[in-house]
Amino acid sequence: MTDNLLTINKKRNSSIELFRIIATFTVIITHFNGWFVGGLPESLDFYSFSWRWVQFFITAATCVCVNLFLIISGYFGLKFKISTFVHIFLILLSIYIPLYLLDALMRSRFELSEFLFQFLFITRGGYFVQCYLMLIFLCPLLNSFIKFNNRKTVAIWSVIFWMMEIWFGCIQNVESYAYLLGYSVIHFVLIYMLARVVFLYKEELMQLNKWIWPLGYIGCTFILWLMYGNGIVWDYANPFNVLSSFCLFMPFLYYHYYNKKINWIAKSTFAVYIIQVTSPVYEYLCRFDKGILNRLDYSVYLVCALVFIIVFFFVCILYDKLWALVNAPIERKIEKMLGAEKYRMSLFES
Repeated sequence: MTDNLLTINKKRNSSIELFRIIATFTVIITHFNGWFVGGLPESLDFYSFSWRWVQFFITAATCVCVNLFLIISGYFGLKFKISTFVHIFLILLSIYIPLYLLDALMRSRFELSEFLFQFLFITRGGYFVQCYLMLIFLCPLLNSFIKFNNRKTVAIWSVIFWMMEIWFGCIQNVESYAYLLGYSVIHFVLIYMLARVVFLYKEELMQLNKWIWPLGYIGCTFILWLMYGNGIVWDYANPFNVLSSFCLFMPFLYYHYYNKKINWIAKSTFAVYIIQVTSPVYEYLCRFDKGILNRLDYSVYLVCALVFIIVFFFVCILYDKLWALVNAPIERKIEKMLGAEKYRMSLFES
């Protein structure tokens, strides 16, 4: 029995890997529920029931998506590795290059400059890739601060940092400070630090009744729903979004088990994230989402959309797994040339 427990402890906790998968689904659902159909209305009429109520509630429940990934990274801690960037580079190339060639073939228009642009992975993938890479660059400094200070000091400064984001980034929305409502390196660093605080105080936090966390998540979801019309409601810097994210994460810490299939799927979640926002996939997702929303009753739409999201998720997983077979030997050769450590983890893993 003891040997079995030691074997499980050496392997990646499938409870957290399952959380990683759920986080990926929240990203796709959030996009499907709003962005892909042209965005959400500026106001919600609470006095007249409509399908919009459900749409807003779904977004309120899933807009925690990006924060969830940052919490995982912060809780376990990041390490700066050259091999990390090699791994990211190959994953992104295996998405950008084939999809650009497919797009060029469909449009019967190939541009050499645009093709070469696909190799500049740091400037691609929207804000997330750039901010996450900057977080990796900064993690040695952040980890040093945490290492050479007691946990109370780390917690106090992290909370002060959070209060500053709430005041300047949400209430005042001072753009010159580059808070950008959570779409910034500052927010990525903040969530990283708060997640490290959770790690430092995990024993005390896990003494609490585990039902507090799902109740907190549901409560924050309702608050976000009722806040509709406020300019920061769906943004990652919204304090209720941050609280909701941590409340959703905490229950997964109470369980520790190993499931090979869950871990296998979780390693490819980054690819799913990138594929769904890359042309021409993004355009087809928008077209499909709008089409079924306009043609079907909303209840039927929800079922069809969910089925499609699940199928799309697994298609992307298989796509990444096939490319991983090609990338693995290339990655080993590059790592050997650079003298880098082996890195066989997903971007969202620590």
